[in-house]
Amino acid sequence: YPDFLMDCAEAVAWVIKNANTYGNVTKVFVGGSSAGGYASQMLCFDGSLLAKHGLKASDISGFIHDAGQPTCHFNVLKERGMDFRRIVVDEAAPLYHIKDNENYPPMLILVADDDIPNRYEQTMLVISTLKHFGYVEGIELKVMSGKHVGYVNTVDENGESIFGKVASEFIFRN
Repeated sequence: YPDFLMDCAEAVAWVIKNANTYGNVTKVFVGGSSAGGYASQMLCFDGSLLAKHGLKASDISGFIHDAGQPTCHFNVLKERGMDFRRIVVDEAAPLYHIKDNENYPPMLILVADDDIPNRYEQTMLVISTLKHFGYVEGIELKVMSGKHVGYVNTVDENGESIFGKVASEFIFRN
């Protein structure tokens, strides 16, 4: 920490800068699952990460935060020599950075109904915190069935990705 977040911000900046060399790109969405969901939340809420590349969250068409840890990530806690089960909200926590007067883009926030301990409750706290600051429009919550990100590699009766359908529906709506 925070090198991997700076790498993520650099990757997003590269995509935005270079996307049109691969076709007519009009929208860019950023997302991740689990640790990637934590990273997507940090890119969305901690304005300093994208700002180093002349970007802000509102330059992104939308974010897909899938089962991300909105408190200080347990691996960051381990790096600090702390008990990884602690709930810490400091500069390394996406929740810490949610604030008023931001222009957040649409967000799809996913969590499993049988996720890892505290993840469901922490996800609800993200939703509640966003609402507290007046962000009601464009925030979608999808509670998925099963264990932590277990739905990511699951297909429906037609052989189609369950997660892929949810994500693509969000993207096409936005």
